[in-house]
Amino acid sequence: MSDEILKIFAKNVKKYRKLRKLSIEELSELTSIKAGYLKRIEEGTAKRISTKHLNKISFVLNIEAYRFFL
Repeated sequence: MSDEILKIFAKNVKKYRKLRKLSIEELSELTSIKAGYLKRIEEGTAKRISTKHLNKISFVLNIEAYRFFL
């Protein structure tokens, strides 16, 4: 992903997580994705994200995946 897309994605993951009133640790438990990796995603420092992880986050936050990129 380009840096700009990563920033948009990071901002939206954090926004939707907070709207669902979930901590990073809670999202980690629900998605089986390590909290440290989720933190890097939200900071925009994770260089890639697999579609598997994208789908897990999307499912748990009840958001269509494309909305993370708007």
